[in-house]
Amino acid sequence: MIRAIILVLVLSVTTQMQTCKKKTKAGDTTGNTKAEIVNPVKKVVIDNSIVSVPPIDELKISKAEISQNILTVTFSYLGTADDDFDLIFNGMYNKSMPMQATVRLKQVKKSGKEGIQTKTMVFDVAPMKANGTELHIKLAGYPDKIIYKYSEK
Repeated sequence: MIRAIILVLVLSVTTQMQTCKKKTKAGDTTGNTKAEIVNPVKKVVIDNSIVSVPPIDELKISKAEISQNILTVTFSYLGTADDDFDLIFNGMYNKSMPMQATVRLKQVKKSGKEGIQTKTMVFDVAPMKANGTELHIKLAGYPDKIIYKYSEK
């Protein structure tokens, strides 16, 4: 009886581990695309000296959404899963009401060109807060404005 219970527990844990692996390594049928979710929250990089940011090979932003101070961006690019990105803001606001600002992804680590990769990254945009109660963020390469309503926290 005890052996049967242990066997059921081992099988259950093994199944759970396999399910977790499948969720983190989703891909198309060709095996060329790998989805990776990078959970650590990175702060937006504010650098007033930035004039331009080099383009990222094959960058396509498919989704951008904000909740409280956290901007979540899903995008694809030509590279490897080890590549890393920052969200860059040059500190310049468009003078309008509500305030507007443009940000862009910058590749800070490039490991090669393995194929098209898909990545989801999260950024803390709280340092971008300006006057008023909200900021309209334009993410370069993404067609929609992102409305950042400041949270009370």
